Formats: sequence, structure tokens, C-alpha cells
Amino acid sequence: MAQILIRQLNEDLKVVLQKRVKEHGVSAEEEAREILRRALLQDKPTSNSLGTAISTRFKIGA
Repeated sequence: MAQILIRQLNEDLKVVLQKRVKEHGVSAEEEAREILRRALLQDKPTSNSLGTAISTRFKIGA
């Protein structure tokens, strides 16, 4: 597994992270992993993208 070190984290972000850690009962490391996981998977292209919708809509014979 890869490791990552985040330097110069804004104090406001640190406070929000610490709050989420307490709410979820996990380590800061686990919470950061979950935040990254959700953010990166959210950006993943899906078959429901605008380009796919346009292509499907204007297919010949459709």
C-alpha cells in the first residue's frame, strides 16, 4: 500500500477532520482514506454521462 503525507493542512480543515473522526469513531487516517475514496470514486465516469446520453439519443435507428 502507498503512503501519503499531507503537509500544511489548513487549520480549519484539520478541525473539520477531527470532528468527523469523533463522529465516526475512526482514526484520522481511516477518515482521510474514506474522504479520498468517496471523492475519487465520485469523479469516475459513468455510463449515465452527458456524452453517453447524447450519443444514445441520436443513434441511427434509435
